[in-house]
Amino acid sequence: MHNSTSNKQQATSSLQLQNRNIYLDILRIVATFGVIMLHTAAWEWHSMPVKSFNWQIINIYDSLTRWTVPVFVMISGALHLRPNKNSVNFKEELRQILKKVFRIICAIIFWGVLCNLLNLLTEYFTPNKLITIYSIKNIVTLMIFGPAYYHLWFLYMLIGLYLLTPIFRCFVNNCKQEHIEYTLFLFFMIGTCFPFINYILKFSPIFNGQTIYFPSVELTGYVGYYIAGYYFANYELKNKTKINIYLLAVLSLFFTITGTAFLSIHKNEPTESLYGYLLPHTMFAAYGVFLLFKDIFEKIKITDKKIKLITRISKDTFGIYLIHASILQILGFIGLNVSIINTLVSIPMIAITVMIISEIGTITINKIPIINKYVI
Repeated sequence: MHNSTSNKQQATSSLQLQNRNIYLDILRIVATFGVIMLHTAAWEWHSMPVKSFNWQIINIYDSLTRWTVPVFVMISGALHLRPNKNSVNFKEELRQILKKVFRIICAIIFWGVLCNLLNLLTEYFTPNKLITIYSIKNIVTLMIFGPAYYHLWFLYMLIGLYLLTPIFRCFVNNCKQEHIEYTLFLFFMIGTCFPFINYILKFSPIFNGQTIYFPSVELTGYVGYYIAGYYFANYELKNKTKINIYLLAVLSLFFTITGTAFLSIHKNEPTESLYGYLLPHTMFAAYGVFLLFKDIFEKIKITDKKIKLITRISKDTFGIYLIHASILQILGFIGLNVSIINTLVSIPMIAITVMIISEIGTITINKIPIINKYVI
């Protein structure tokens, strides 16, 4: 009787925890699809004329999904910077982190080799392209020096954040809200505004390419997003503050779309300068999306059945992310690319197809013992 009551309490507690964090699971799923959409749109980024309708549609899809990577980092911060009640001491905490890092390294090696071999296979069947010893050497070089493949760069960055997690966790759990807000303000100014200002100065005839020198490396990477995820997940903002962030997010998306279109047409070539993840408009877009999902899905009552489905797909997103690049390669090889029809339709259509196939692939690999623990 006692065990039955205990099990019911544990089940209730588990369900409450899922309900509390379900917005993070939904956000992770949407962000994963956003990344697939971004990479699908990038297929014809350099090959289409920038003044064409199809390229402008590509630019819109690309611009609208630039928040995805920062939001991935914010989700990690929201989950990993909470007090770790399961860790008895620092050694246990570090052991758990190193297990995650080892798993990521295994995934990098496996998918890096596979994606590069698929590239070689594509070149083998492509006219006027030859596979030489340098092709093999290039794969080895990428595996040693990295990134092993274009989408795997995110995992290298994630390893760094995981290794620093015990330090960040000490900071956020032993300081006041004002300290975290001050950190986020510094990240905004130094980590996002300075790169944006320096880009403008670089092409300014008045300043002769001079840039602002302020080497605060601690605030120039993705640490700001990591801490922001914890902050937005654990502190309630005033409605006025939320409205301002939402407004800035919408303006930021519009700025990215129109700014990229203008610069690209002006230079008569695709220009990615405003696509950076560490820029103020990308930051505001990421903050706005994160808060929007939190506001909506924390207030909506979701059935147990839907929670179970959402959490299952959410757990598969790491595998989906790893697999999707190879699926895009295969689809491209058989001729299914964004040029087949109007890009307005082809990009989401292909992205949905890739998402579904990647999910099926993840489910399949999850059924393989041992391998499932290290490659997805």
